Amino acid sequence: MADRITFPETLNTSVQVGDVLYYSNIIAGSLGSPFLSGTITNIGDNWVEVDNAPLTTGSGDFITNGSFDGALGPEEVSNGSFDGIADGTDIVTLPGWNAYNTVTARIIQNNQLVLTTTTANTGVRLDVTTLIGQTYHVTADTSGDTGAGGIHITPTTIGGVDQSTVGGVDFYFTATSTNTTIYWRAGNNAAGTINIDNVSIKEVTPPTEWTGTNATFVNDEALIQVPSDGAHSYIAQPISCVPGETYIITFNAKGSAANNIRVQDNYSDMGGLKASNTNTALTTSWEEYTFTWEANNIVISRHDASQISWDFYIDNVSIVDASTAEELFFMFKKMNTSSTNADSVTVNSYAKSGAKGSYASVRMHAPANGSKVKLFALGAEVAESSK
Repeated sequence: MADRITFPETLNTSVQVGDVLYYSNIIAGSLGSPFLSGTITNIGDNWVEVDNAPLTTGSGDFITNGSFDGALGPEEVSNGSFDGIADGTDIVTLPGWNAYNTVTARIIQNNQLVLTTTTANTGVRLDVTTLIGQTYHVTADTSGDTGAGGIHITPTTIGGVDQSTVGGVDFYFTATSTNTTIYWRAGNNAAGTINIDNVSIKEVTPPTEWTGTNATFVNDEALIQVPSDGAHSYIAQPISCVPGETYIITFNAKGSAANNIRVQDNYSDMGGLKASNTNTALTTSWEEYTFTWEANNIVISRHDASQISWDFYIDNVSIVDASTAEELFFMFKKMNTSSTNADSVTVNSYAKSGAKGSYASVRMHAPANGSKVKLFALGAEVAESSK
């Protein structure tokens, strides 16, 4: 779909379909470098449609899915809410549930699993058919005697591991076997009574907008695991911005150690990157990081190959245009670059007083949802692009 830009004045009649539209930011009264907006595909008395209308401050986020939201697959637990199960039913009579040593009780009561134990390493186990390498999301509601070691799950990519039942269950694991076992226990793997309900296990499809090496996407975060040889470990996403324009990147990050990461363009100093090899020192707590740069792709990676065997997390990545321009100066260039008529423009030497052809200055403003860019022509009614 073409983007429409409307001007406050009638266009010069020499402007035709096939001409090229350029624009420059006007910052503090000075004209910035020219940027290609696109080829004119349609035209009216005071508007043109082009391949891509310009974007300015507030026009939207250039990052897609900066919160790393993944899609959830179908439910793997049969009737994890225990609806319709008669009170007193032994949980091991239900599909997937099996005995885990001797317990006092493991029955359904009021559509909940009531598990009573008298010692450690007893309870009930849930055996789930899993795909090797697939990540899963486990959730449940809990009450009663809960604890930090209320669950043990094995095998996973990080071995057998305990998980908490305090305040409910909510964790991710990546399977290393076609069968994964989740052991449910009272308290912190001790004597007690725990109530369990709404047990859910679902496959997690990672976000397709991001790529990376030594990176996984779990818990709506990016986890980058730097191996013992310090190999390049990163996440990346192409972004559609204008080379040479200034942008603001913001993201949250933390590390398992207070090591350094960097944010750069295409792995190296390419594309006019100003904040090249930006060295960002992380802490072990979530912090927000913001800086300004010029770029056309985004890569967030470990910084120093000598800092080995550590992990860092990234979340809420955003890139917006940082231009301080309040106006845009538009220039039309005829397709015949050798033309000497008044409508031709020399691309390399724009000046507001010297550029020829039809042009207009407009103010830019974005609505709250960021889905469109509104062009406020000076002294005229609102004009709007389809962005």
